[in-house]
Amino acid sequence: MERFLTDGTVNEEQIAILRDQHLSAYAFSSLPKNHPARAALRGDYMQAAARQLHFKAMLLPLVRAWQKAGIAVLFFKGFYLAECIYDLPGQRYFQDVDILIKPEQIGEASRLAQGLGWSESWNQREVMQPCNHVALHLLSADGLIELDVHHRILHTYTPWHHLQQRITEQAWQRAHLQAWEDSRFWVLDPTDSLLIGLVLNRCWSLDRWQIKAHDLLDLRLLVRKFGLTRRTVLERAAVLGCERTVKLFLQRCDPWTDTLDLSEPTPGTLRRWELAIVPERGHLGWERLLGQLYRPGVLADLWREWPHLWQLRTRLRRGTPVRQLLDQIAARPGVLPPAHLPCHRIVRGIRWGIRLLGLPAAEAHLTGTLALFAALRRWGYPAVFCHKEGPGGQASCWVELNGRIVHAWKEPAAFDPPVDAASGGWRYPSQI
Repeated sequence: MERFLTDGTVNEEQIAILRDQHLSAYAFSSLPKNHPARAALRGDYMQAAARQLHFKAMLLPLVRAWQKAGIAVLFFKGFYLAECIYDLPGQRYFQDVDILIKPEQIGEASRLAQGLGWSESWNQREVMQPCNHVALHLLSADGLIELDVHHRILHTYTPWHHLQQRITEQAWQRAHLQAWEDSRFWVLDPTDSLLIGLVLNRCWSLDRWQIKAHDLLDLRLLVRKFGLTRRTVLERAAVLGCERTVKLFLQRCDPWTDTLDLSEPTPGTLRRWELAIVPERGHLGWERLLGQLYRPGVLADLWREWPHLWQLRTRLRRGTPVRQLLDQIAARPGVLPPAHLPCHRIVRGIRWGIRLLGLPAAEAHLTGTLALFAALRRWGYPAVFCHKEGPGGQASCWVELNGRIVHAWKEPAAFDPPVDAASGGWRYPSQI
C-alpha cells in the first residue's frame, strides 16, 4: 500500500488491498491506459463515480435552498476534496458529508432540509451531548447520504472548548466562496484545509494520530494545486497554535518528501505525542474521560452507585464470602417497581465506578458483577447471579436478566444469549 501511494506501483496482488482502503477507483484513474490492472479496476471506478454524482445531484437542491435563505454552509474534508481538489469524480472515496454551519443558522438549515425530504437522524440535544462539535445529522430521503452538520470544526468532548471555537472562527475568517454548478458554498483556505481539515482532525480526534491511506494523496494534491510550501504551512500552524502537532504529523505523512508511515502508533508513542502537544491542545486522554463524565446523567449514575460499589469492594477485600454477600443482597426487597430506572443507566453507573476504582482485572470483574446484581435487585429487576468454574480453577461470573446476560462493561446494556451454568456452576437465586 505504501509503495503504491509513494511511487504508483500496482500489481494484481494489491487489488484486494486497494479495494479495502477505498483506493481502487483512484488507482484505475491514475494508472496508464495500457496498465494490466486497469481492467480489474474499471468497475470500481464506474461505481465510485456514479456514487459521487448521485451525492452531487441530491445535495445541489439543498445548497441552493440554503444559499437563497442566506445560510452560510462550508464543505470540508472528504466530499470537498472529492469535488474540488481531485481531478475526476469517484477518485476520492468519502463516507458521509461534513459541513460547517454557524450555530445561529443550524435550526433554519435543518427546517429547510426537512422541507426538501431530508430528516434528522441524530441531534445533540436529544442524546444529551451539548458539548459535541456536531449539532445534528441530516439523512437524505433515499437514506444513502448523511450530512454531519458541525458547529465547531474540531472535535470537542467537554464544555471547555475555547480552543476549538477560536480555531473555528479563524477558519471562517479565511474561508472563501467556491462556485458549484449554479450555486456556491464556502470552503476553507487551502492552508487551513491541510491543517484543520486533515492534520488536526487526524491528531486531535478519536483517530488518535492514525494515518489513513488517502492522507498522503490529499496533502499532495493540496500542495500541488495551491503551491503550498512547508514554510507557509508551519507559519499558519504557529498562528493557529498547532505547530508541534503538525511537525509530529509530518514525520509520518509528508507531501513534500513523500514520507508515509501507515503503521498503528504504539501506546507508548501515543502517550509521548499526547504529552508533547499538551501546551497546544491539553491532554487528549483526560479530555476524552472528562467528556464522557460530563454527559448529563453520567455523574448522577456514578454518584448513585459509588457508595454501594465502595462498600462491596471493602467487604470483598476483608474476606466476606460471596454467598454471604448474595444472601444479604437478595434479602433486601426492591425499593421501586421494576424498570423505574432504565437498565442501561444502572450499567453505566457501575461501569464508570469500576473504572474509577482502578481494580485489577479479576477483582474488577467480581466486584462489578456483584455490584450489578445488587443494583438491579435494588431497583426491582429479577436479576440472577451466575457463577461457573472454568479450566485451571479459573472462575467466571455474570448476571442474567430474563434469561439473557447483562454485561457491565458495555453501554448501553447488551443482552446476549444465555449461558448454560449447569455444568460446574450455580445460579443465585436458584429458583429463578
